[in-house]
Amino acid sequence: MSNILFLQGPLGPFFGTLAKHLSKLGNTTFKINFNGGDAIFSQADHVFNYRGRLSSWQRYLSMFVRRNNIHAIVVYGDCRHYHSIAKDICNKFDIDFWAFEEGYVRPNHITLEKGGVNANSTLDLSASAHAQGTLGRIHELARVPERTFGQTFFHRLYYGVSYYCARGLSKVWLQNDGHHRDYSNIDELRYWAFSIYRKWKYKLLQSSLDKWIVDHWANQYFFVPLQVHCDSQIYSHSDYKDVNEFIRRVMVSFAKHAPQDKKLVFKHHPMDRGFRHYGKLIRRIAAKLGIQQRVIYGHELHLPTMLKNCCGTVTINSTVGLSSLHHSKPTKVMGRANYNVEGLTSQYPLNFFWASPCPPNPRFFTKFKQALKDHTQINGSFYRDIDVTCANVIEFLMNRQVKVADYAYLARANNAPQLHFFDDEDEFESVNG
Repeated sequence: MSNILFLQGPLGPFFGTLAKHLSKLGNTTFKINFNGGDAIFSQADHVFNYRGRLSSWQRYLSMFVRRNNIHAIVVYGDCRHYHSIAKDICNKFDIDFWAFEEGYVRPNHITLEKGGVNANSTLDLSASAHAQGTLGRIHELARVPERTFGQTFFHRLYYGVSYYCARGLSKVWLQNDGHHRDYSNIDELRYWAFSIYRKWKYKLLQSSLDKWIVDHWANQYFFVPLQVHCDSQIYSHSDYKDVNEFIRRVMVSFAKHAPQDKKLVFKHHPMDRGFRHYGKLIRRIAAKLGIQQRVIYGHELHLPTMLKNCCGTVTINSTVGLSSLHHSKPTKVMGRANYNVEGLTSQYPLNFFWASPCPPNPRFFTKFKQALKDHTQINGSFYRDIDVTCANVIEFLMNRQVKVADYAYLARANNAPQLHFFDDEDEFESVNG
């Protein structure tokens, strides 16, 4: 049996429910909270509240894992500041580091990988020849029909309101605020109110926009899905400062190098509705470049329709990129993605992509997607039918012990920084809840 430590999870009770499931199997579970939002959903065997600063976190956690003989640390999102440090400590002490993330294959899937997710994935498919050899060893198995979990917007909204209210109230007794977003509770409430408003506003105003695009621009436009403004795909897995910079570079490259009959369609990320709006920026750049009639910025565009009728997709590192490959569309990745592999995505600079988009190898993609699902994807949702998802997570982990020999892993150098420890138990206790 194992001692398992949970850090920050997705909004809601998913981590708490998973901890209960693991405890029933004889494991001992621990949870470290960084604010009241974390605390209200904690259900581990042993719960601690971290009141220190980020600068003390490395020393605190290093002593915590030694004192409690931790065998595995579980996080949601491996690029958050506290989680990145936890990963370094796992590397140093040979502790398993498991990272959850939204599904690579959506909907109805979540991601779980050992060692990191997205561009930090340890599944070695980085070279076409090696990937073909790895995928060639994977057998198609009969699968249980996958469950559909439905829409989760209002579940997220409920959990989000609960989380941020508890986070605000907890500042009286839990001063640390380890959340990865720096917005106040009032800001969060305002932005989510904008999200609801804009969702219905653009459902009405742009209800027929995707039909117009298909009727007038079918197979003539490049599709550009935008990331959430604070997504780790931008600040950890790309060289862009923000989404604004990405938009500028794409539009300048398109104006200079795309054939005159080609168009550009941007789609706003649905989880970023209330937080950012790029309409003025896109209009201003389009006017400056003289491409106003060739650019559209949409919000409630139907994703499958957009992908089926585009002539190519440009993304930083979105799961829409995998959907684009699924539709056999030429795809250009502008960040670092685990599917940015020769034979799937364009390996040439963006300036050449507009005139010479190359479609993926469909046979290779079928094998790649099967390997990705088999190794990293779990049928489930963080926000609905959570007990079912937790049962699938445990089944995934048990099956993976058998399947691990079927995969090749990328050997990564241990570049963890030198760790510093507490000098005594009193210093450790001073920041422990």
